[in-house]
Amino acid sequence: IIMASALGVVSVVTTLAPKEIYVSSTIGNDTNSGTQTAPYKTISKALSVSTTGDILYVEGSYGTINITKSVKLIGINYPKVTGGIRCYKIDNVTISGFEVTGSKTTAGILIDQCNNTIVEGNIVHDNIGASVSGIVLRCNFCKATNNDVFNNQYVGIRIGGTSTTVEVSNNRVHDHTLSTVDSDCIDIVSSSV
Repeated sequence: IIMASALGVVSVVTTLAPKEIYVSSTIGNDTNSGTQTAPYKTISKALSVSTTGDILYVEGSYGTINITKSVKLIGINYPKVTGGIRCYKIDNVTISGFEVTGSKTTAGILIDQCNNTIVEGNIVHDNIGASVSGIVLRCNFCKATNNDVFNNQYVGIRIGGTSTTVEVSNNRVHDHTLSTVDSDCIDIVSSSV
């Protein structure tokens, strides 16, 4: 894009396409280049070389994932995450196409103080512990859509904190039989709107 002003100053703005970075816990190696044919092994390695807006394609099985950059995290064939996915104070994140299970704290997927975040097309189940929900959104301008959320200890999807403009649509929230409260629901708490 070339921009000119009335003063004759010309500036060139370059927009780079996001990088596609591949990660595979089964065939990857962190000394690889992160391409589809030579993927990294760990998400932490992929995040360390990523920049804002990059797309991380992930396959395999992982422990807890902590998102540290504004990226799109896209699962290939529903990679299994045991321990949860966490995003804290990182904006413009997408989490899509994962199976998330086994979290014992807060939620299977926790979006905390993040803006413009999308959680879509995930299977979130069997996250068990005191007050552990399937998905917890404490964010502004966030979206949770097309997720299958079931058999978590507390509630299916919880919107909390001072969240504003949160869209929750087309999710299947069911069979939360482990709690003593009626928890097959979407729960809005605190001063959320």
